Amino acid sequence: MGEAIFFIFLGMIVGVIVLCYLLEQGVRSMKDKFEDELIDGALKAYKEYMIKLRVEKVKDIFYCYNVENDDFVCQGKNFQEIKVAFEKRFPGYGSHIRYEDAHYFPETKLKTVKKDEQV
Repeated sequence: MGEAIFFIFLGMIVGVIVLCYLLEQGVRSMKDKFEDELIDGALKAYKEYMIKLRVEKVKDIFYCYNVENDDFVCQGKNFQEIKVAFEKRFPGYGSHIRYEDAHYFPETKLKTVKKDEQV
């Protein structure tokens, strides 16, 4: 009788350990899925609301174009004018100037990341 109780108790302990392991795996799987969905959503929003700009300088005017489709976006005599014109034309959107054109605006101390340094 004592051995039967021992094996029942041992079975319950093993069952609890297995159950805890399975619960932990399920929680980890749910967490990973949630993180993936969160990252995918953030990336989608970034792509939808961020416009990458290519800049051309003609005389004293900077002309900005959308890198994706080469559409004209805005123009200005300096970075501040470009920023104001962009915000007026695309409220709620963000932009960034591609690395190759950042040298036009050294006074702004734009963070420049070379293509081979991008994450």
